Amino acid sequence: MKNFLILLLFIPLVSVGQSVSLFKGLSLGMSKKDAKKEYKSNKSAYDNIDIGNGWIWKTTTQNFYLGKNGLEGIYFYQKGTLLSGLGYDNTVACLNMTKQFFENLGYTEFYKHKWWNAPVNFSNIYALVMVSSDEAKIAHIFPTKDSGSGKNHTAGLILYEYNKFMDGYNKRRESIEKKQKESGF
Repeated sequence: MKNFLILLLFIPLVSVGQSVSLFKGLSLGMSKKDAKKEYKSNKSAYDNIDIGNGWIWKTTTQNFYLGKNGLEGIYFYQKGTLLSGLGYDNTVACLNMTKQFFENLGYTEFYKHKWWNAPVNFSNIYALVMVSSDEAKIAHIFPTKDSGSGKNHTAGLILYEYNKFMDGYNKRRESIEKKQKESGF
């Protein structure tokens, strides 16, 4: 009985100490202040994320998705393309290479839109959503437009904690289903 009580006291300490790493030193629930401090301490690690074939992802503190409980996701873009984009062919190549990169890490497809890697045709909320093998993280890979003119194609990537993403995904699905039922069609 004494061992059981010690175990019950120990379990909360272990679970509090564990946090999901979204990327390198950035973890789920980090405060804005702590996330910025981590970024500044290791800026080069967040500025040059080379996945091969010349595709280099990057993020900045402005790309942190912060909710009421802290850091929930991180947006990445191709280095040097924020204002000018990649162009159509390079965007397609980057999206495909990024998918292959995550597959090699053990991620599997959760959702794949028909036009996930076709920037001209894509117009959906979700493009390619991949789940890590331990179901701790989601990688959402998608075509988007540059931040300059908004006319040039480029690639985007968002890393989420699995449960945070699934909560939003399921709420959206339930909302659509409710509207369909109430539509009268």
